[in-house]
Amino acid sequence: FARIPVAMAVAFAVALFFAEGSRQAWYWVLLSPLAAIFAATTLDFLRERWGNWSAYVAGALFIGATLVSVGGGIWLNQNKTRMAPLGEYLNSHVKPGEVIMGSGEVAFLVEFRNFIDDREFGRASNRKPDWIVFSNSDVASLEQETPERYRYFQALVANEFRVVHNQGPYVVWQRIRPSSQ
Repeated sequence: FARIPVAMAVAFAVALFFAEGSRQAWYWVLLSPLAAIFAATTLDFLRERWGNWSAYVAGALFIGATLVSVGGGIWLNQNKTRMAPLGEYLNSHVKPGEVIMGSGEVAFLVEFRNFIDDREFGRASNRKPDWIVFSNSDVASLEQETPERYRYFQALVANEFRVVHNQGPYVVWQRIRPSSQ
């Protein structure tokens, strides 16, 4: 009976890995239910096979490794060091009323002001962004997952935008405004 949840967890983890390849390691929230299923069934198997002591040792090792992994990421504060320069740039350059489109996590940096999480870049909504903020990995996954949308994105940024910030994993494009002379 315990093998069914393990098989389901493994199948889901593999599918998640391929379907959500653009997700990064800090998306632990997606995998934590699977890890819990796997840990519980593994500990149950060890308890039945070798007794309670083996399950306790394995459980302690699993919990310790999880705490070191998650705690280490928190201690290093990777998101702050990765995202702080981007947030500072956007908050100092984006004017009130200008529309930003990009990855959802960027919304937190600009306090959701005029931010639209639109992976169609306004194609479906007819909204015209003034700024586009996307990570390099998001662009790569866009190319793999939806080549048509990727071609639209490439044409959009090539013809109507210019790169104004490219530090860390994120690129910021600003709409080119016609000069009024």
